[in-house]
Amino acid sequence: RDLGFEAGKHYLLELRDLKGDRKAAEEAARGLEREKIDLIYAVNTSVNIVVKGATTEVPIVFAVGADPVVAGLIESFAKPGGRLTGVHFLSVDLTAKRLEILKEMLPKLGKVVTFYDSGNEVARSAAKAGRDAAR
Repeated sequence: RDLGFEAGKHYLLELRDLKGDRKAAEEAARGLEREKIDLIYAVNTSVNIVVKGATTEVPIVFAVGADPVVAGLIESFAKPGGRLTGVHFLSVDLTAKRLEILKEMLPKLGKVVTFYDSGNEVARSAAKAGRDAAR
């Protein structure tokens, strides 16, 4: 709004919760590309892999915890190549540093509880990095 853009007039934002269903993500991506959508923004590495494989033309912007180069989403950070670009949260890489900063902020900190999705490889790796850093 601050830039003068209005939903429905200048852009259409459509949100879809696919509830982890990769087949639904694939079907949705194909349908959106058929509709000539301008851009797909997807969160979660596995969904981005599916969306990339299901489409051939639509640009994709991602926000992921896993390394997008290792996941095959982009060629490199300097030159992503192809139709994908986005943000890598460095979930695993920064876990130890985040705990270090938290401990500096709260020196009497004794216990930290982490909730994570054990079905998500990045979440498992980040939780392990946190456990290792806490030792």
